[in-house]
Amino acid sequence: MDFPDDIWLEIFKFIAPKQLATDIRLTCVRFNQLSIGPRFRHILWLTPVQIDRNSGLWPTDSSRASLAEVLRVGPMHPGIRLYDSIHARMLCLIRLHTLTIAHIPYSKDTFRVLERLPMLRNLRIIDSLYWTPRDFILTELVTRPPQPPMQLPVLPITHLRLQNMSFFNRETPEKSHPLRLLTCPNLKSLAITWDPFVGMAYQLNVHDPLGKNPRAAGNSVATSIYPRPSSSLRSVEVHIPNLSPPFFEGLISLASSPMLRVKIRIEKSVLLKAEIAELASSLRAARYDVTADSTHFRDGSFPSGIRGIWSYTGPLDVLDVFVSPGNNSEMHGIGHEVLELSIDSDASRETPLTHLHLLSSGDTLSDLISRISRLREPLLLQSLDISVFTLDVEIFFAACALLGNLEKLVVRYRYGEVDEDLVITLGSSILPNLKYLRTLRVFCLSKQPAHLPKNINIDSYLMDYILAWSRFNPSLRRVQLGGMGSAWWKRWDTDKWRRAWVEDVHGGEDVYGGDSSDLTWTDESSDLDEVWTELDTT
Repeated sequence: MDFPDDIWLEIFKFIAPKQLATDIRLTCVRFNQLSIGPRFRHILWLTPVQIDRNSGLWPTDSSRASLAEVLRVGPMHPGIRLYDSIHARMLCLIRLHTLTIAHIPYSKDTFRVLERLPMLRNLRIIDSLYWTPRDFILTELVTRPPQPPMQLPVLPITHLRLQNMSFFNRETPEKSHPLRLLTCPNLKSLAITWDPFVGMAYQLNVHDPLGKNPRAAGNSVATSIYPRPSSSLRSVEVHIPNLSPPFFEGLISLASSPMLRVKIRIEKSVLLKAEIAELASSLRAARYDVTADSTHFRDGSFPSGIRGIWSYTGPLDVLDVFVSPGNNSEMHGIGHEVLELSIDSDASRETPLTHLHLLSSGDTLSDLISRISRLREPLLLQSLDISVFTLDVEIFFAACALLGNLEKLVVRYRYGEVDEDLVITLGSSILPNLKYLRTLRVFCLSKQPAHLPKNINIDSYLMDYILAWSRFNPSLRRVQLGGMGSAWWKRWDTDKWRRAWVEDVHGGEDVYGGDSSDLTWTDESSDLDEVWTELDTT
């Protein structure tokens, strides 16, 4: 039976480009011709040599240029003339769908290229420096003819990632500034690395729908209309490497829309307890109105936090600055009170927090449990990932009592042990009440083995418990107890349990300063074989 060409082309989409260039194209003449398109779908321009090697391909062969859909440029440090050559070749890729610009300068010429890519939907700018001709004295720019003005609103981008962007300080707005991409009318999702410099640049360069800019107009923050991104934006992922006091000014205005789903990740915080309390107090006291076109502020203070957070990763100390502790007025924890918002009842409904990852556990276990209990709707929490100094069974009892709908529970500890008593308690008192739990991970951040009965086969011993757990908890799919290697998984309910090796896909240092690069913690947001790999038992 012979398959038509279109079927083979669909199959080739799931084959790595390297295999297409070697194994597939050498199979037969037919496959060699069919694999031309998929081979040119993904393009990498990582060195000046690669640019020069195919210098005559894209401008002259329009048929091949129309095959390109994904392009990654960088890292390289060529001269201005080679950048012009890159931009000229990019203009030929009229069907380009995804563009990644990494580790190379970003200028207004890049903007003009984006204007002429009608199919572009995904744009990623990573570790790039934004500069203009006035930042450097470059003689090569003198001979350039004047360029037409940019038409930023017509860009068709729907997904934007701005990761570790850097730029020079400005006192006037820049039309070609990369943050202006946030105003693209079709933008639906945004991932951005946020710091005080980005916040100031955002306030300076992003205009609200009325075209008013508080900095440019000389208005104060308290009396001006904050700028807002595109009205079609629905998802924002914010990565904060170092949380410091000035960061709030622009971030609040970015996430002010009641329709947004916001994901926050904080690497570390330098805020003192007094600064956290002062910031939280100003957030609780603030009131603001949300209208169709703008966000107004009262009382000369910041708005009441970020309402659309559904996923939080960061220190426990600043959790309540971002996530409301609930509607109960008797709760006096740090954080804004939603009842103080002067907005419509429909718009005041915060997005329930469903994913919580705490990088540190606070001073005491009771502090951790108390703060989790003050979440607005704890029963809606689906994922809890915490790091504690000492493993304590009370953590699991609290999760069982407060978070009955958990699908993922990860407890990383520095001191303690997974002993027989804990394993028995999990099976008798905890897991029967967590009926939706799919992932259970309890492991040490140091190379400390689980303290289980000696002179037995630990794998067989734990496997007996896991089989018993899965009888009354059929949703369970992934279990890790102790350290590296003590893990099992299965794909579906009737599948058999398999021994697993959990890889460290993140690496780096753990939250307590120890080196955990050879240890195990992963994000099982999807069932990936790269994360949970079945061991060869033969």
